[in-house]
Amino acid sequence: MNILPKNPSEFLDRQYWDKFFNKLKQGNNQQFFEWYGSFDDHRQVLSQLVPEESVVLNIGCGTSLIAEDMLQAAKLLDITSCDYSEQVVRDMQERATAKNLKLKYEVADVFELAKTYKQGQFDVIIDKGTLDAIFPEETTGNIAQLRDKFFPGVLAALAHRPGSKYIVVSLLQQHILKLLLDYFAKQPNWALHCY
Repeated sequence: MNILPKNPSEFLDRQYWDKFFNKLKQGNNQQFFEWYGSFDDHRQVLSQLVPEESVVLNIGCGTSLIAEDMLQAAKLLDITSCDYSEQVVRDMQERATAKNLKLKYEVADVFELAKTYKQGQFDVIIDKGTLDAIFPEETTGNIAQLRDKFFPGVLAALAHRPGSKYIVVSLLQQHILKLLLDYFAKQPNWALHCY
């Protein structure tokens, strides 16, 4: 089953994601997809970085079970997951409701986080593969425009107090590392840590 795009720009297209997740649902009942590993693969680091009282936003959640697994590992977490695909959000919210899990799933465009969420609403934002998907190497032509829409929204949604974190799980290709360093080096009171 071929689920990868023919052109990396398709990662920015809502129709691509709807087709991607529909193919997953049809193929061997593998309806959940974990970019860059499951919660168990990242449990040690996430357990250190995300206190139990945290209000968390999981951006570009897709059909990942990371929010579900984090909630079960630390019962006090308040987790909202968002995705571009309405179908994914509907399916994941139905799953959470059926399992009686206090998880919220919402349709949101990651380039519009400042319009979707209140200023400082979240203590932690988790980005597992989203940054890599929306900034494929081929976006270099309009990377500044996309960067200037994406990162300010992330920072607006984050609470500006000690302990607030934007956690990125990424392949950390050279252009992604440069994007992060160039942007956050100019932001006062934000530090970058790699694990």
